[in-house]
Formats: sequence, C-alpha cells, structure tokens
Amino acid sequence: MMKRYKQFDDVIVQVFETVKWEHPIHNHNHYEIIFIKHGKGSHHLNGRVVTYGMGDVFMLGPSDKHKFIIDKKTKFVYFKFTKRYISHPPAINVPETWNQLTSYVLKHPERKRGSLLTIASDKAKISLLFDLIVSEEAENDDPALIYQLMVSIMIILDRNLKSLTIESAPIDRPIAEEILEYIDHHIREPSKLTLQHLADRFYFSPNYIGPWFKHNIGISLKDYVSQYRLKLILKLLQKGQLSYKQITVEFGFVDESHLYKFIKNKTGRRLSDWKS
Repeated sequence: MMKRYKQFDDVIVQVFETVKWEHPIHNHNHYEIIFIKHGKGSHHLNGRVVTYGMGDVFMLGPSDKHKFIIDKKTKFVYFKFTKRYISHPPAINVPETWNQLTSYVLKHPERKRGSLLTIASDKAKISLLFDLIVSEEAENDDPALIYQLMVSIMIILDRNLKSLTIESAPIDRPIAEEILEYIDHHIREPSKLTLQHLADRFYFSPNYIGPWFKHNIGISLKDYVSQYRLKLILKLLQKGQLSYKQITVEFGFVDESHLYKFIKNKTGRRLSDWKS
C-alpha cells in the first residue's frame, strides 16, 4: 500500500536541506505548496517525471502522489495546509474573489503536472514571500501575518496559471479528495461523518465505504475523524478561548461528560490538564 502522510494541524511550515530524499512515493490528506530554494533534480509527480531547479513551485493535493530524486543538494520550503485553513481566513482583508481564486488554483489541472511558475520575474517575489513566512513562523508566529503572506503567494500562482494555455480537459478530482474536503468542512458535525451518511453522500455501499476509506487513506474513518477532532479541541483548550460547555456544543457532544470521556480516552489525561 502506498504511504499516506496525515496532518491534522491547519498549517505547518517546514524547511529542510538534503542531498538524499528519504521518503517513498506517497500522498497526503492535506495540500502542500513546495518551494525549491536551491538545488536541482527530478520530481516524480502522478506518474510524470519533471526536472526541478531553483525557484520552482509545486502545489500538491490529497490525491497527488510524488517523490523527489535529488541531483544537487536541495533546500525545500513546505507550506502544508488543510482545506479548512484556506477556507477560514483570520480577521484580515482578503480579495473579494478569494474563494474563487483558491478554488481555481487548487483544482487547476496544471498543478498535477509540474512547477506552477512560468513568469520569470515572479520567482524572486515568491522566494521573498517564503523567506518572510519562515522568519515570521520562527520568530513571532503571527497567524494573521503568515496568512496574509500566503494570500500573496496564491495571487501570484493564480496569475501564473492564467498565463498558461491548457489544451487538455480539466482533471476530475478523485473521490478521496472530495471526501477529505467534506470531512474537513463538517468536522464539527458528527452526524455528517458516520459511515452511513458518507456512503449516502458519495454513493457508496455502507458496507464498502469503511474498508475503502482505510485502504485509500491509510487509517479508519473513525480514527481519522477522532484524531482530527482531538487536535482541534486541544488547540481550543490550550488557547483558553472557549468554555467546556461551548466546546461541547460546538463539536456536537451530547453533554460535557461525553467531552470528558473523549479527552480521557484519547489522551489518557483529564480535560482540566489541557486547559491553559
């Protein structure tokens, strides 16, 4: 079975430099913008092999499978995010067409083929924006500023994609990608995340969708949803922004006792241990 990496944080920034790629061909449950700071080699993406070099940018979605072969020491900058992150901006000004822009970039068939940058002058701008994201994440970790920088990157990618002439028809998104996005959108609504509901929603047999999900995602639906909900709840507890009652209501628990049991079963610790 192909390796599948799972991420439950809304966003992760990762920087590393290496002469050897250590990961097998794999896919993810999230999106990734990968920037090549320097280096060269080949990117094996969805059965295609494309060369990469300094300034290239790749956008991967949950259905994409890939690995790198490195010819010259390469520095990678990863911006990994969920669909929820892109769909729920913080209290900042984003373009009025933000939803359409992100949908265009995330679903564009060219992102499944190679680097998204075709305008040479944009490489320096993208490089600077990634430098600022990495610096901010390390020094201050201001979510609003990081999001604003990501918006600028998406606008540049949108401009580059619109400069292309795509002769082939758009590629339909695989069903796994659609299901993960649906779960992401309804993670606070447990009634919409049952095997029966998802089977009805995506036209599966109720007896088939469970094994299908585990085979394609690498984890059972129940565990996937539980881990995702746990990550979000712990983050809210640590921030101290919501009461136990508010979290109980927001995540669809019957009452606070069910929230207590959920946290205790998943972490081995009491609910109060996580409160900031």
